[in-house]
Amino acid sequence: MKDIKVFLKNKERDIGFGDDNVHSLLTGKSMRCVEIAWVILQFLSIRNSEKILDLGISFFDKKYFRVFFENVILSSTKFHGIDIIPFNPERFLCYVAPELLKEKIIFQRADIRAMPYASNYFDVIFCISTIEHVGFDKVNMTTSATAFERFADLPKEPPDAKSWTEDFKSMEEIIRILKPGGKLLLTVPFGEEGIIMEKDSLGLYSLELQYSDKRLRRFESVPCLKITKKKVFVYDQSCGWSDKIPDIIPSKRKAVACLEIEKI
Repeated sequence: MKDIKVFLKNKERDIGFGDDNVHSLLTGKSMRCVEIAWVILQFLSIRNSEKILDLGISFFDKKYFRVFFENVILSSTKFHGIDIIPFNPERFLCYVAPELLKEKIIFQRADIRAMPYASNYFDVIFCISTIEHVGFDKVNMTTSATAFERFADLPKEPPDAKSWTEDFKSMEEIIRILKPGGKLLLTVPFGEEGIIMEKDSLGLYSLELQYSDKRLRRFESVPCLKITKKKVFVYDQSCGWSDKIPDIIPSKRKAVACLEIEKI
């Protein structure tokens, strides 16, 4: 946890804190502060990282865009991003010149389960709090409030996580386009396995998959995949984010698992 705090402190001028500081970020409920810091720190230790892909364009979180752009995107020869919704570069013109943005980011609108890339193409792939949404999020561009279908009321009984396979289909496709020896940096909600209902910033409901250790290990049933690193962060209302993990994570406590996965 010390490395996360040092990184955030060192990058304080690059992060769009607003009225926040490092302490308020780490005591806030958003897992972005730990998962993005962890992913960037792991990325900086990877030697071969010319061709990079970000799934779900999570770096478009405006608070962390500049630190992601300067530490990751500028260091790559080709930085690709895909999502099922369109990319709006105008959101970031206050952070970077439009010419540089167009030069450095190659965006395509696509589904993670069927990506338009050749096999064995990318050196590094980021999947930050994305794979748990695959199969649940459906695009709805008819309103300006949200790009996805959401529910004002609690959805009916969600699917059974045991029979849910969209994340494994996604992982097979991710490994297909990753080079042998390439790295996938993955973050997911962590706790008791199940499909859970979450409220978004508009107070609307959506579904997502929450991972247990057992389900994460099932990823290794995908051919050529090996989990090489794993770190879990847990949120406590009294002290914020920590890497001190209780034996049992209470069902209502937020947690995130961060993994480095290698194609072998």
